[in-house]
Amino acid sequence: MRFRLVNSITPITAPLVVFLAFQKFDVTVPISNIEFPVYGLCMLIGLVLTIILFFTSKWDETPIYFPLYCIIAFGISMAWIYLIASELVAVLQAIGLILGISDVILGATVLAWGNSVGDLVADIVMARHGAPRMAIAACYGGPCFNIMFGLGLSLTYSTIIHYPEPYPVAATHLYYLTAAFFVVGLTVSLVVIALVTKFVIVKGFGIFLITAYLAYCVLAALISAGVIWPETT
Repeated sequence: MRFRLVNSITPITAPLVVFLAFQKFDVTVPISNIEFPVYGLCMLIGLVLTIILFFTSKWDETPIYFPLYCIIAFGISMAWIYLIASELVAVLQAIGLILGISDVILGATVLAWGNSVGDLVADIVMARHGAPRMAIAACYGGPCFNIMFGLGLSLTYSTIIHYPEPYPVAATHLYYLTAAFFVVGLTVSLVVIALVTKFVIVKGFGIFLITAYLAYCVLAALISAGVIWPETT
């Protein structure tokens, strides 16, 4: 029974999620000399599609246009993730302002742990079930995707919004420290795994990576507190 209901309400709920995620309820289009909100127009179109879909779908069978719904569901899922991530970042920034903690510290600790705990559990499960190569590939493939695709899309969107003005990024010592540890960690991993251990992961290398991350957290905290390498005004 769920197929008919889900198929019918999707044309109405999907646009609302997108407008809510990107906060574009104020966008309007001129219709007969009247500024009509775009979300209202989408709601009207969605209502018509809802009626059509309700009478062209069945209670207990998937419709023939179900693959199109899968594509739409993927896009809506990205909108939900964007919405939740935006709220999470806003909460972290509020906590940082209240406690006087840098955004970089929160991003490298709390946000990074929350973002990676799912990958940690999945990789451990895969390794214990006889797929260590897949687990290792996921350890590097996931962050690589986040950096190249996620950061790439974010910067592209930000530069388009600020065009023709450049998008300003305040370069602080914490950013330099983060970039240095990132580059050094990947370089050492490449050299050790490819040349030293011959693509055999040893326990000592894992301990080295954990120690390097803890050292980064300590240095980042000291820099944020102004104990070492203070920012010059």
